[in-house]
Amino acid sequence: AYALDDVRYLLPLRDRLCEALDKLGRLEWLAEELREMEDPAGLEVDPERAWQRFKGLQSLDAGRLNLLRALAAWRERRAVARNRPRGWILDDAVLREIVYRVPRDAAQLAALEGMPEGVVRHSGDELLALVAAADISDPPPPLPRRERPDPALVARVKRLAAVAQTIAAELQLAAEVLVTRRVLRSEEHTPELQSHHDL
Repeated sequence: AYALDDVRYLLPLRDRLCEALDKLGRLEWLAEELREMEDPAGLEVDPERAWQRFKGLQSLDAGRLNLLRALAAWRERRAVARNRPRGWILDDAVLREIVYRVPRDAAQLAALEGMPEGVVRHSGDELLALVAAADISDPPPPLPRRERPDPALVARVKRLAAVAQTIAAELQLAAEVLVTRRVLRSEEHTPELQSHHDL
């Protein structure tokens, strides 16, 4: 019944969406997006490069960086083999905790914040083997300190976000299609965006 509903509802829905895009003159936008999805290789993640998804870990020592690479590759392979989202295998925050805390036994692994009991029970030995192979003897590095945001930057980002929302509404687009919050918060881009706003 579920598969039948895909045919029953999604195909007519596609026709309605294409008709709406045609009226807006945006069918070529859709074609461009779909072209990127035609190559299956573009949807695959190399397990050996999966660690590159993690940001803000540049200050890791060599041992912890090796552990991050090993854990990210292990999770990626497991996710592909089980056809599950990587976050269902091991959450990003928990993976970071393993890298920072370097648990040496099942009790320390289980004590990590957010660590599911099932992961310890079913995959604990594998995770601890990866930790041991990383051969880390250094004490944990200090956790990254959060700086208080600059009030002027916060105010500027708020104004720019409001402008983006207004323009997006006029174009019948999600504001994130025009500009992401990350770009708005970036010191590198906000002066340029601000100048467009001033115009």
